[in-house]
This record gives sequence, structure tokens and C-alpha cells, in this order.
Amino acid sequence: DVRVIPTKETTGTLVLQKLGEVAAYYLDNLLDEHTILGMSWGNTMYHTVKAVKTSKNIPITVVPIMGAANVRKPERDSLDLSKELAAAYGGSYYYIYAPLFVNSVEVRKSLEEEPNIKQCLDLARHADIILTSVGSIEYKSWKDYLSTTAVGHIGGHFYDQDGNEVKTPFVGKMIGLGIQDIKKTKNVVCVAGLEMKAEAILGAIRGGYIKTLITDESAAKKILLLNRES
Repeated sequence: DVRVIPTKETTGTLVLQKLGEVAAYYLDNLLDEHTILGMSWGNTMYHTVKAVKTSKNIPITVVPIMGAANVRKPERDSLDLSKELAAAYGGSYYYIYAPLFVNSVEVRKSLEEEPNIKQCLDLARHADIILTSVGSIEYKSWKDYLSTTAVGHIGGHFYDQDGNEVKTPFVGKMIGLGIQDIKKTKNVVCVAGLEMKAEAILGAIRGGYIKTLITDESAAKKILLLNRES
């Protein structure tokens, strides 16, 4: 399922706001009282949650799919977004009381056995929907840590242009769903736009990590061009 919005907005922020509005409307039609929703983080997720305007009062369950990211704006983290989305529907939410990345594999394994974290991750693995975006490494410091094959990341996991996972030094130190957990989820709704994310979106499609895509016209055209070229 693909939804493409026309690109009339003049700035990236306005495009993300419009994507958020479309995603919020789409999501509202999916949710019912039995829904378990896994929440990712980031600017696009923030605009999606802020755009929610619903008359529904249903006991959905919202849970982060990963630990707390070290972001400068906490309101864009999956923990705060989970709380806000659940509140909009009168539902319940869970927190993962742990950072996204820890110092060692041993620490991760130990923390993931903590009752709260274990419960949250088990819930997230049984989510009906995951709401996420994808990240591009094009303008990020990730390049210092990755092989040249990585084009994007989803849920803290990196992949190449064909959707194959790219192993990183910190993948074993990440508290959150595995990339196969994400792939197995019934409906992974990816909200991502702007031309700079086209390569990351295409890689996620090829890898089978997303089931629904909500994007903008400029990104969609770039995705089609990249697909023809590779």
C-alpha cells in the first residue's frame, strides 16, 4: 500500500507536517480497541502524532520498539510519542526504561531480562502495526561507523541498497526489536519523505521491512529513478 502526497510545500518541515497529517488520518482508520502499536521515533513520527485528531476513545496499546534515543528534543523520542499517541485515543502505553545503545552485549542481554523491558519487547514483537520512518545516512555522522554499502536504517538497524542488513559495531548493544522482528510484523507503516531519503526508502522496500509507505511526490520520483538505475 503506497500513499503519495503532492509536493507543494516549500520547506522540508512543511512536507513532514503534511506527511504527518496524511499518516495520522490513515492510522486512525486502522486502529481498533484490540490494536497493539509499536512506536519508533524521529521528526516524522513527531509530526504524525501531533496531527492526530480523533473522535475514537478506544483502549489501544502503544509500546516503543526500542530504548530511549539520545535526542536533543525528548518529545521526538519513542517514549514520549508512545505516551502522547495512547493519550489521544484513551489507550495505554509502556516505557522501555533503558537507552537505545548500551556499552556491551552483556549489558544488553542483562537489561533485556529485566521484567519491564522484557514485557515491553514481547509486546512490541506482537504488535499489529509498527509506525516508523527510515533514516538516511547521507548527511549523518553514521558514515564514520559504517561500511560504504549502508544506505539507511530502520529501528536502529542498517541495510544496503538491496535491503540486506549491514552489521555494525553497535547492533549487538542495541535494546529493541531485531530487524527480523520488524520484518515479521503484519503492517509496518513507514512515513518518510524528501528526496534525500529516497535511497533509504528503496532499500527498506527491497528488504521487505515496510508494508505501507506514505511519502511525497519528490521522494517517490527519486525512488522510481533509483529503482530503474539499479
